[in-house]
Amino acid sequence: MLRPVPYNPSHMLFCEFHPQFLRAAEREDPEVLAQSREAWAFLDDQDRVIAIVGAMETHDRCAYIWTFMSRHAGPHMLAITRFIQNWLPLLGYVRIEATVKSGFKAAHRWMRILGFKRETTRPMKRWDGIDDFHLYSKVERA
Repeated sequence: MLRPVPYNPSHMLFCEFHPQFLRAAEREDPEVLAQSREAWAFLDDQDRVIAIVGAMETHDRCAYIWTFMSRHAGPHMLAITRFIQNWLPLLGYVRIEATVKSGFKAAHRWMRILGFKRETTRPMKRWDGIDDFHLYSKVERA
């Protein structure tokens, strides 16, 4: 059973990140993530951190969502996906943006499952200073 708990910066220290998220997680500041409007960590029955998600307000009625997954997230993706599908509309944003690393096929598919549309035909070169990413967005009814 997976349970969401409010994000605490220490969750980043105890997550065994999936290889696709490891480099980005190493560069991230857990304290900055804690300044998100809302953020959640998902813990399994053994209290392992399985995933961390959050929403940072970027503009009025616009947010950027961020995610980090552990290498143990696979069997829990349905529960994580359902939580996020229910959570995003509750935030009250009109536009929600996310970025996905170029070539990370599972993450691109997941964005489509969550109802996001890819806005970039070509990757944004070195968007984070290192890797190429695509921009996704989802527009909610006002």
